[in-house]
Amino acid sequence: MGKKSKKQTDVKSYKTPEQEAKRALVNISNYGLEVFSLIVDLDANDSHVLPTCLRLIAEKAPECSVLLIAETAATKDQLPLLAIAARSVNDELQLKDWVQAVVASMDGVKEVGTILDEDVHTSQLVASEPGVSLLKEKDKALSASFQWLKKNGFSAESESDSGEEFMASFQFEDE
Repeated sequence: MGKKSKKQTDVKSYKTPEQEAKRALVNISNYGLEVFSLIVDLDANDSHVLPTCLRLIAEKAPECSVLLIAETAATKDQLPLLAIAARSVNDELQLKDWVQAVVASMDGVKEVGTILDEDVHTSQLVASEPGVSLLKEKDKALSASFQWLKKNGFSAESESDSGEEFMASFQFEDE
């Protein structure tokens, strides 16, 4: 057939704040959540996307406290970047404590900035050295968020430790 097109550069394409807010809202509404943590596919280099996504979620789920985690890929001139943004509607759930617990769980990053804008707390972090796996750091952050919420009584106890019952509740089209 025809010639193959030239290989394009490996530039990651990110979702929009609207797309990720919709994904979060599906979970929040399906499970009636009052608190929610999520890794989102947004560009952490753009300081407006996480707060925008949080505000979109707040419009449709004003009763839910939310923490979002996003990343960027490393470039030739910059180490990978993580960003965490959170908002709380619960007076007892202190944003600073929640975000600090998440940041403290990640040993491969260092905090380079914090912004408290109205009701949104955003922390920006960079890899502490080249070669740090942000995938692992994001997983640590999400796990730390859930653990902190559970420890402080903001998350309901799970009836199943393994999660098998939860996963079995989903039916996929090809089954």
